Amino acid sequence: MLSASHTMLRVVITGSPGCGKSTLTEMLQKRGLPCYNADAVIAAMYQPGGDGHHLLRTWFGQRFVPDEKSPVDKIALGRAMQENEILKRQIDSLLHPLVWKGLQDFWFRMDDEGHKLSVAEIPLYLESGRQNHDDAHDGGKLSLVGVHCPFPQRKKRLMEKRGWSEETISKIESWQWPEEKKMSACDVVINNTGDIAALVLESAKLADLLESILLERSKTLAADYLKLWIKD
Repeated sequence: MLSASHTMLRVVITGSPGCGKSTLTEMLQKRGLPCYNADAVIAAMYQPGGDGHHLLRTWFGQRFVPDEKSPVDKIALGRAMQENEILKRQIDSLLHPLVWKGLQDFWFRMDDEGHKLSVAEIPLYLESGRQNHDDAHDGGKLSLVGVHCPFPQRKKRLMEKRGWSEETISKIESWQWPEEKKMSACDVVINNTGDIAALVLESAKLADLLESILLERSKTLAADYLKLWIKD
């Protein structure tokens, strides 16, 4: 009965730009957990033949897609989104459904394959309001993990590793929930204020925690089933 009642634990990793969520996700993937990366999915969509490539060229002509054989010009697209909030919302409305469809396909596929849990890295999960949809359809089987890193530290990483200007950082930060609000909405918060070795330890603790959640769920379900036969 427990086997027939299997429901996969869906784990979403989120956080502000530069917090280290991608690195954490990669560490979990190396531990054998199946992972979905929204940024990687969008990058693939921007390639020739991708759905994002097709939609942007259909709606905006050559503005962001020079020709059918060239990928989306991400620099031009990002600059335009920063300069025009209405345009940003329009582009989000075009691309976000593709990300959610890919995520649902991933989760269904992992569930069908019998995985106990799967991980999805979604930077704007909370800002999109997606948690309201998943809470309504997922029966409480989703765990939201936030990666915390103070803004000064994140800003330094973004400038040194991604080459972002202060103006770019400020604009993209404005698209996010405030750090405190974002972390308070998460079920688990991973502290990433140390070095890479410290994050490795945090990833191990998270993996153990997720396993313990699965074990506790199984024990609770088994106890409920026993009540069907054993009466006080």
